[in-house]
Amino acid sequence: ARASAGFTQVNRRVGQYFGTGGSPSSSVTINLANIAVTTSWQKFTTTFTAPSLSGKTIGTNDNDYLDLVLGLPINMTVDVDFARVQLEAGPTATPFEERPIAAELALCARFYTKSYQQGMPPGTSTQAGCFNFVAVNSGIKDRWTIQLPTSMRVIPTMTMYSRIGTAGYIYDEDAAADIAVGTHEVADRSFALYASGSFTAGNQMNVHWVADAEL
Repeated sequence: ARASAGFTQVNRRVGQYFGTGGSPSSSVTINLANIAVTTSWQKFTTTFTAPSLSGKTIGTNDNDYLDLVLGLPINMTVDVDFARVQLEAGPTATPFEERPIAAELALCARFYTKSYQQGMPPGTSTQAGCFNFVAVNSGIKDRWTIQLPTSMRVIPTMTMYSRIGTAGYIYDEDAAADIAVGTHEVADRSFALYASGSFTAGNQMNVHWVADAEL
């Protein structure tokens, strides 16, 4: 950490949250010693023992978690930089793990992947990255199988977006219109796309997709 001006009030704490329906309902907080940040980069490490989960109840909505909070002083205008923050189990702080960006993206794709370019939010109106095809049949008979870039953690939840950003639709370029679309046969590595609205044979279609298998 470093800052544009030195100060000694960076508060650090760890919180145990037991989730909806968990017990206790309030979080359990572990307060760590404050650190003094200067205008030069410094490395800080701390070990702590998390309170036992014995006698506690984890909620059933999968929204329990352990978090690390860095608190800054109030009524103070200062720029603060944090880098290489790592929270790990074990008695000794190990060197920061630096993975290549390509490896990090590949690992992330197991939990979440999309047809949109990196950094572009789903629902953006864009042609870039679209799945493009020509309708073979008129009506609602056409179906296509799309391969995902990697096997996902579990069968993902799929969301379709038309080229102009409408959720649940595919875009007919020739008719300049959104057409309702659905998915089925969703697997950890592929899914099938079908029209629930009416296609016209020979028209060009565009669709974006998002596959979500996050924890």
